[in-house]
Amino acid sequence: MKKTNYHTHHYRCKHAVGKIIDYVQFAIEREISELGISCHVPYKDGRFPKDRMDYLDLSKYFQEIDQAKETSQELTILKALECEYFKDSHDYYLELKGKTDYLILGQHYFFKEDGKIVDSFYIHDKETLYLYRDNVIKGIESGIFNFLAHPDLFMASYPKWDEDCERITEDILTTCKKQNMPIEYNANGLRHDRKYPHDKFWKYVSDNYRDIEVLVNSDAHYPEALDDKFVKNSKNRVIKMDLNYINLLQTKKN
Repeated sequence: MKKTNYHTHHYRCKHAVGKIIDYVQFAIEREISELGISCHVPYKDGRFPKDRMDYLDLSKYFQEIDQAKETSQELTILKALECEYFKDSHDYYLELKGKTDYLILGQHYFFKEDGKIVDSFYIHDKETLYLYRDNVIKGIESGIFNFLAHPDLFMASYPKWDEDCERITEDILTTCKKQNMPIEYNANGLRHDRKYPHDKFWKYVSDNYRDIEVLVNSDAHYPEALDDKFVKNSKNRVIKMDLNYINLLQTKKN
């Protein structure tokens, strides 16, 4: 089976290391056949300045990917971005969709009704849990994105798996199934010993939604993470659960 990775960051996001060419060279060394460069989307209003590139750097980011494509014949390189879904940025995502090979839905943040921003890594109460669900579902239903990254991110800080976790899991997976959207088993959660990938979330997938396609991605923040023990462990887990594992994402290129 070919090695692929569709979730790759680089130094411009301010919490990863390595230039795009460093990831490309490592991917070639490890005989990865398809690599998606998918750093966090910058917003025109400069929101989230601490963990993503500046908007003015977006054109440079695209140029660096194009330059990397010119230097490599052994590897298919894809241009992508990882995005939250915000209603006020809907047209912007459509604009980006026309400039990229694919877009990832990764709901790291969302807004409360009072305008306050919530970090999805720090969901502690039921009300916020359901807001996460509502925002993710809006993103899925938008039809803009090619897969849902770390769908179980809500468990990063939530106290324990309960009936509300199961309910929002059902709602998210039902929407993914309707939209034919793959979901991601995220190796970076294992790499940093986070509470996702969460066993009960993935058991629910295995028991009830085995027809949903599952990608395994590194969510690499340094080149060596593209093909480390955590990626291999993630693939083994998905195969052991007999999930609908795919290693090739449908994009503009395939």
